[in-house]
Amino acid sequence: MTDTKRDANPRFEAMTDPTGVRIVDPIESVEFAFETDRPVDPTAVDTGAFDVPVDAGATVETGAIRFPHHLGVVVRTRDGEQVDDVSTADERRISAGRYTLELSTTPVKLYFHVDGPVTIRTHDDRAGFEFESPRRVRIGTRSYHERPAATVTTTPDPSAVAAVVSRFGTALKTTSPERSWPTLRGYPPLVEVGDESAVPDALSPPDTGVSITVRPELADCFAVTPLAFYLGATVEVGDEPRLRADGREWSLTAAGDVAATATDVLQRQFTLDCVVRTAGRFDLDLVERTAVEPRLPFDLEAMYDSDLPARVAAYMDVPRERIADAIPRWKLTVDAVPGADRLDALPHLAAELAAVRRPDAASLDDPEPRYCDEPSAPSERRWLPDGANAEAASMRSAGAAWDERLVYPPPSSSVEHAYLGDGVPVGTSAMSAAAYERKLDREVSDKTGIGVTVVGPGDRTGEGGSVADIYASRGLEPFDTRVLADPTAAELRAALAADTDFFHYVGHVDERGFECDDGFVDTRTVDDVGVDLFLLNGCTSFAQGRALVDNGAAGGIVTVADIFDSVAARVGETLARLLGQGYSLAAALRVLGAATAFPADIYTVVGDGSVAVTTNESITPVGYRLSWDDGLVVVPFCFPTEKAPLGTVTVPFAAENDRHVLASGDCVPVETTVDAFVDNLDTEPYPVFIDGELRWSPDLTRADLEAWVETVRDRA
Repeated sequence: MTDTKRDANPRFEAMTDPTGVRIVDPIESVEFAFETDRPVDPTAVDTGAFDVPVDAGATVETGAIRFPHHLGVVVRTRDGEQVDDVSTADERRISAGRYTLELSTTPVKLYFHVDGPVTIRTHDDRAGFEFESPRRVRIGTRSYHERPAATVTTTPDPSAVAAVVSRFGTALKTTSPERSWPTLRGYPPLVEVGDESAVPDALSPPDTGVSITVRPELADCFAVTPLAFYLGATVEVGDEPRLRADGREWSLTAAGDVAATATDVLQRQFTLDCVVRTAGRFDLDLVERTAVEPRLPFDLEAMYDSDLPARVAAYMDVPRERIADAIPRWKLTVDAVPGADRLDALPHLAAELAAVRRPDAASLDDPEPRYCDEPSAPSERRWLPDGANAEAASMRSAGAAWDERLVYPPPSSSVEHAYLGDGVPVGTSAMSAAAYERKLDREVSDKTGIGVTVVGPGDRTGEGGSVADIYASRGLEPFDTRVLADPTAAELRAALAADTDFFHYVGHVDERGFECDDGFVDTRTVDDVGVDLFLLNGCTSFAQGRALVDNGAAGGIVTVADIFDSVAARVGETLARLLGQGYSLAAALRVLGAATAFPADIYTVVGDGSVAVTTNESITPVGYRLSWDDGLVVVPFCFPTEKAPLGTVTVPFAAENDRHVLASGDCVPVETTVDAFVDNLDTEPYPVFIDGELRWSPDLTRADLEAWVETVRDRA
């Protein structure tokens, strides 16, 4: 194995034409360059000289630094106090003193230690710093580390697996409460299974003073992996599952089993870090801090300055019920059936901070009939729209054969829910380590548009046309939408092989594959898939979708039963709007499931459910639920994404623009007026729930809301 953490550190290179510095990040395969007013020779410096976590540091002597595009600059004193924020086109002169200049919107995190006076200029197309005379400038950089820096090999023996999980904490950029920010966590090393363990020398377990003991069972190793990663804990095999820190220890079966207890501990540790970090460099008006600070048995400033073992111990003294209303809706729950062939999923469970559960066989059985009859085979299942005639309704299948075992993981309250095991999960994603790794290997595209291909037979042109219109009229990042109606088999194969961001299929699917004008295309025979993400809106399309993932796609939405045209058309249009607004595959299904009119349990995700077709203007997708209580009450809800994982904050409602929330789950209810809410909807399209019905903000008028208010008042 040649990859090591040391090999992956960013490096500084001198440029001569023009003069300046190029920063190369081998983990993310990105570069960033800035110009100087004279030739410079970057000289390495100790990263410990910086007051923020950095992977590499250097000094140069220059009188000016110039950037080729606009970027924001946050100015802080060396003790972290914010002095200024130059985020728009402006010019600021910072007086004499010692400062840290923090840049935003750069492909690597960048900090400059400078001595003032310094003039900061930001324009629409460039930015820069100028000094009164040449001086030494210290530069610190940190990889966003959204990709693993190394690969480790383990045997299936639990002791060897525990030793590998102990290395995951090497990806953490800090052990302070700031590691609750997603950019300071990094991505753990990938895992391979072999006959002998092999770990790069640079991946020594971090010396955090926190340790976890598990029983010699793979199930325990799976259960504690996200917790061990977040705490930077060493994992060892012993008799009883325990957590140890600051000379104390706690049982890891207190909540009933190891999986439930590890998740409970992780959620409490993470949430309290999000609260305590506001006492440090990031002084935000955080709603969760306001809610829980009076209930905490410690001072936030003192806790912020404590070492990791002391904080872990202090947090363990806080009962869950004391902070339950501040714990964000968790991003991902994974029902994992432990096994040697699934150990490659461990780093992805850790990076997601997943809540890991171990399902027993009985819990995976169908809990109740959820279709119109009790068929003898899954292919005979039907979901009927209200008032539909089963014999007369049009189906999206020409007769299917099904040889897969359906499994029904217990419901989860997380935004995303995945299953790692044998069988076809209903209502959850089928987790695939290969899909995660394919996502990590995706290169950043230079394309300005997002390629969408909508495919369907002529008798489905109604949905195809409306879906294409939704993508084409999105109005944010441009979609390059192509409609392929009545394709031949050759045309469909070409469409699947083409480099396409999103593939939306409308039409018939059966055991032969996709129905085309002159036959069928079975994706299990398509070796080279260029489609990245997809929606297969036809009957029992799971097998075809799984083949797309196996052959190159990152993930997609599929069905596990037959569905009628009228229902599928409404689902297809709604999913198109959600995906076009930046919702991940799994989050889109979560929103769909909250609407009363849709059979969300027929749809599931194959591959990586966390991927999204695009990113919206707010980075974090937001929606609203409306209720009336002697006035309009708006409950914003938001979802973590690839670009904004757990720990991200957002301002979900313009009327409360100084209050931040953790961007996952329901936010604090806002009492407002119809006029104020309508004004807030002008920013971008949002899903809005009114009495369980899913509406869209561009379709809502003041008159619609006033009529609803009158109806609510009449009912009261």
